[in-house]
Amino acid sequence: MRSGHMFGTALALIAAPSLAFGVLWFLELIATRPAVLALAGCVFAAIVIAAIWAHDVDMLSETIRQAALENAAALSAAAAAPRLAPI
Repeated sequence: MRSGHMFGTALALIAAPSLAFGVLWFLELIATRPAVLALAGCVFAAIVIAAIWAHDVDMLSETIRQAALENAAALSAAAAAPRLAPI
C-alpha cells in the first residue's frame, strides 16, 4: 500500500483525539505537558494501527489477486470445452 494511504488513515485515526485535546487545552481544563504526552501517545498508536491496517489490506489484495488468477485459468479451460454433445 502506498504511504499516502497509510498517512491518511493515521490522520483519520488521530483527528478526534487531537481535536479533543486541543479544545481541552484551549479551555485550560488540562495541563500542557500531560496533554502533549497523551497526544504523542495517540499519534504513535494511530501510526501503528495504520501500518497494521495497510499491511492487512496488502495481504487481502494479494489473496484476492491470486484467487482471481486461479479462477481465470479454470474459467478459460471450461470455456474451451464444447457445451453440446457431438451428434
